[in-house]
Parts: sequence; structure tokens; C-alpha cells
Amino acid sequence: MLVLSPTILLLLSTASSIYAQATTDACASLAARASPDGKLVASIERVEACYNSFPATTADKKAQIDALKGYFNIYPFKYIAKDIKAPYYPMSYDFYADLDSIVADPAITTEYQLQRSIQRSIAKLEDGHNSYTLSCFDAFRFVQPFRLMPAYSGESVSITIDRLYVESKSLTDIWTNGTQQQPLSSYIGATVVSMDGRDPLEYLQGFADVYNPIGHAPETRFNGLFSSYKGLNSSDDSHFADQSNAPRTSTITYELRLKSGSTATVAFPWIGVLTKPITDIATAQTYHASCSAPNKTPTSSLFGPVGAGEAPGIKKVHEDDLNYFYLLADGITGVFHMTGFDPTTGVPEADQPPVIKAWVESMVSGLQGLEAAGATRLIIDLTGNGGGIVIYGWGLLNYIFASTKLEPLEYTFPLTEQLRSTLSNPALVNTEAVQSLLAGRTLQGAKLSNAVTDLLTPGTTVFNVPVKFTNRFLMDFERAPEEATTSARFSDYAPLKNVYNGRNVVIVSNGLCGSTCAQFTTIARDQLGVKAVTYGGGKQRSLSGTRNFDPTSFAAGFIATYKQIDSYINVISKRDDASDSKLNPAPFLYNVDMSGSNMAFAVSFSTKGKYPDAPIEWVIAPSDVHLDSADVKLNDGASVWNAILKSKAFELASTVAVVPGGGSNTAVATKKSGASFVTAGAFILGSALLVLF
Repeated sequence: MLVLSPTILLLLSTASSIYAQATTDACASLAARASPDGKLVASIERVEACYNSFPATTADKKAQIDALKGYFNIYPFKYIAKDIKAPYYPMSYDFYADLDSIVADPAITTEYQLQRSIQRSIAKLEDGHNSYTLSCFDAFRFVQPFRLMPAYSGESVSITIDRLYVESKSLTDIWTNGTQQQPLSSYIGATVVSMDGRDPLEYLQGFADVYNPIGHAPETRFNGLFSSYKGLNSSDDSHFADQSNAPRTSTITYELRLKSGSTATVAFPWIGVLTKPITDIATAQTYHASCSAPNKTPTSSLFGPVGAGEAPGIKKVHEDDLNYFYLLADGITGVFHMTGFDPTTGVPEADQPPVIKAWVESMVSGLQGLEAAGATRLIIDLTGNGGGIVIYGWGLLNYIFASTKLEPLEYTFPLTEQLRSTLSNPALVNTEAVQSLLAGRTLQGAKLSNAVTDLLTPGTTVFNVPVKFTNRFLMDFERAPEEATTSARFSDYAPLKNVYNGRNVVIVSNGLCGSTCAQFTTIARDQLGVKAVTYGGGKQRSLSGTRNFDPTSFAAGFIATYKQIDSYINVISKRDDASDSKLNPAPFLYNVDMSGSNMAFAVSFSTKGKYPDAPIEWVIAPSDVHLDSADVKLNDGASVWNAILKSKAFELASTVAVVPGGGSNTAVATKKSGASFVTAGAFILGSALLVLF
């Protein structure tokens, strides 16, 4: 075995003290290492020495965490149900106790350590809707020299080195220690035997659980570490090798089996790459002052894009920034790869209607183009779909499956002391802040304050969570705000000629399927019998004995931003008895991005599903087919689609009856009476332009 141990003294030396009491300014020392053009690379130790320049006392820690608890008091699973087992994801984590342990931990003495600890506590909830986005400690990204990629063959999974980090002499010199180590290119194609002495699959799963807690399914978290695809292009993301947060270990030791057959053991440090102006970290004082706003510097992957955008036998029919349409080589199977349900990211609100209209028109053009090209069956690829605007998820479902009458999901949210008091107070319930938080404007055409008893009495329970929830309600998609309904209507366009149903449509996902995406998938599976296909995953499985995993573990009802919650708190804090409530948090002591931080607010139920009384985000709903072919690659869409054809997924018999509905049921376009949506124990809550991620 060839053992290589590069000495990296240049960047791995540390200051004698990383805390605020240090006699030197760690940020200034770091900034002094920048090149003349302002570029800077540094070790984790040097970066964290700068980050750790700001002390946090026990009182400071308690103030920040008490504020956070105030926000999470409306989180549906603040009280985690105990002893829940399959077919539900197990819940045993005491979130508040974990937060309290941060306050009590004497080793946490700086603001940076506090904020990172809070992020890790939230990560343990395994809910990608819960975020705690900092307005500080984001000046660097941390990278490894190469991107990894899983290789699959039946039950076997291995990890290989896929491609190198974007060329940078300063980084390459560090990783190769000048000329003392083999060129990095010699490792491409090598199989990873171990990482820090552990099975690489176990190492990477543990890494994903901490740094990529996107959903309850471990397969989803694992897949999220690796580059994916957008249409026929490999995407440039690599969450393992390109991190916004400093990993816990500064160096990873790899045992590799090279393509030549020989072995090598190499150690590579995580290197921080500055993404902010060098002036922001000139001193500790200037750096902390720059934390008043989050990092606005673009943080696209430092690995760079790749992919030719074409594959043998696959014909491109149409594409836009979010959607890709192809006809496969068999001439009858169309692919609709949809990467998101929201085209308005970064678009000012006043400019959104034409953007939404063009997006809807593009989807219709793509679907009609597939028909014109000869497609009679459809693969809906929701790989990497981050979710988005729920009314358009509902509208798209009804446009594609126009011959079937579909029913929306039901929702509920926990009735905290604050929410119950607010919903019972007509003067408060109709304020803009409360309406925004509740995402409701009407209740079967009436103001919510005129029907609160329908919401509060008798209330419902969820599992054995020790707090009462509201009665279940439905979103009123027909009475969505004008900015949504006038932007675009699917019914403005000619309907599809194909009659799509559970026998000629399959949905495929790598598990990274946000809430609108998850609701789209759940309704299609439960009400139409559409088959779900998954691929990828590591060694850990959601259900023992099968590689099939749930493509919808990243589900929720709808979300609220901290800013919305803060507005709501400001309203109710004007009540005379507000001072007696322990649920009113003080403002955060340390900066948090209030608009960029979210939490799940409601939970959703599929009354047509196998477990109608359980929130869909907690139900393990394994896919119908898992692609185990050695030809499947996580970053190659063509390999996934061709594997679906070989898997015979379309030949599986539907187990859910398809009931003809006699036309389009597109909610944002077709007017119906409110009564037609009402089911026992449920009512309609008017929807705002809901965005579910």
C-alpha cells in the first residue's frame, strides 16, 4: 500500500486562542493572507478562529434560545409523539430538551458555537421546512478536492471519485503539497474503500444526517449529498464536497482503490473559500458589523456545470428554466422533468403575474408538444423538485388528469394558547398579520371570524401529540388571491388529448421532493393509482428488507416564515394579558434572517390514502419500483428514464380505481360551489398564494 501524508503547515496552524479573549484579531490575521486581488483560501481552523471572536455568555445563550422557542411554539411537532413505529417514521427526539442542553453546555462560549449548535438541533427534526438561516458566519464555503458519486448494481452500492474541484492553483497546491503527492487527476475513477477508517456509506449517511436533513427518509438525505440532473444536463451541485457550514472534522482520510488496481491512503483538509468581499472580514469588528444582512454573494457550486444536454435516442421537445420535455427512443414515452413549482424566486411581487403566466404556458406547450411527437404515456420526473406554489400543483394535477375528479388534501395546525386566543378574537383574526400566518382569507365565502367554532370545536388529535389541533380543513383553491388566479389558468389552453391515469403515467423521484411536489405525488398515487419509482440511497433504509423508499418524506401542509410569525406576535402582544403568556418570545439577541427562515405550520392528510388519519410527512409510503440497475447514475437523467422502461413499471396494474370526472377539475380556472368540496368534519379555508417547500 502506498501511504501519502501531505504536510499542510501553511494553512493548518492555529492561533493560540480562538476565543474573544485572544490578544490578536483572528479576522485581521485571516484577511492578511488574501491575495492582492482579494481572493482568500484558508483552513477550517483559521476561519473558525475568526468566527469565534464573539463571546456568548450563558445569559446570551438562554436569551437566543428562549426567543427561538417562542417561534417554535406553533410548530406542529413541538411535542414529539413517543413510541411511533413503522409504517410511520419513528419520533423520539426531544427538541426543547436539546435546546436546553446548549444553554447548559460550558463548552459553548461563542456566538458562532451557539448558532451552529442551534442549527444542528433543528437538523435533528429531519424536516427541511424548518430552517434557522443566519445573518452571519457565511463568508466562506468549505470544499474537498473532488466530488463523489455512488455506483449501483443490484443490492451493491459503492462510492467512486467522480470529478475534480474547479481548477484553482492555490487549492491544488495545498491538496497536493506542491510536488510531493500524486496529481489529483490520478484519483478520478477510484473506488473509496474507507473514509476516516469507516465504511464510506456509513460515513456519508452520518454526514448527510447532520448537514443535509432534508426529509425523514435516510435515502433522501443520502441522495441529497450528490450531484443530480436537470433534464439531460448534470447539475453542478455537490452538497458533500461543497459546504456552506464548516464540517466538524478538518481533514478526511481516504483509503482508495485506484483504477490501476493499486491502493493509496490520502488525507485532504477541508479548505474555506471566501465568498464575501475581503473588506468584510478586515477585522473582527468590521466582520460582525457586516452580519446585519445575510450573504448576498452568489453561492453557486464551485464545481462548475457539466453535461452536453443530449443523449442517444432521446429527442428534446421543449424546455424552459424549470421544465424539460423529451420523447424517449421507444417513440411512445414522454418525459416531463419538473424541477420546481415556483418560477418567481427573486422576482419582485409586481412582476410575478407575467412570469407565472409564461411558466404555465410553457408547461402546457411542453405537454402538448409531447402529444404531437407521439407520446401516449408519461414519466413525470420530480427529481430535485423543491416544491413551490400549491395552487399550481393542484392546477397541474387537474390539467394532466382531466378525466378524473380529484380531491385535495386536508390540513390542520396545532392550537397553542396564542392561536386559540387569536382565533377567538374577531378584532385580531382579521388583521393582515394573522391572515398571512394562517394563509386564509375566507371560510366558505365568509370571514374566518364568523366561523371560528368550525375550526376550534371539538378539535382533533394527531398521533399522541399532547396538544389539540384544529378540525381538518381544505384550501379554497377557487378563491385564491387575484394575483394568482389572474396570472394564468390552465383552462385557458386546449386540454390534452391523451387520457392520463394510473396505467400510463409513472412518477420518479430521488426523494428530494418539496411539499407541493409531495402533495402532487400523494394525490396521484392515492387517487389515481400512479406508480412511484425511486432510485439511489445508501446502506440505511426506511424499511428493512426493501430498497423501495418514500419519495414524499419531505412533505408538509404549509409553512410560515419567522417574519410572518413575528408580525403575528406583534399583533397579539398588544393584548392586555399577553405579558402573562410564556409563548411570546423576545426578539432574537443575535441576527437571524427572518424572511429566509421558515418552519412547518400545518400538517396534511390524504383521506384517500392507506393511513388517512396520519400526517403524510410521517407515513412511510415506499415506492412501487426501485431502480437497482448498474446503469443508473444519480446525475444522469437518461439513465434513470431508460431504466424505468426496462423495469416494466408501466406494466404494473393500478390498485386504485380511476373514476371518470367528465372534464377538467382545474381549481384555479373552473368555478364550483363551495359545497362541492366539503367533506365530513372539514371546511374550506381561503388560500393565499401558498408556497410550500
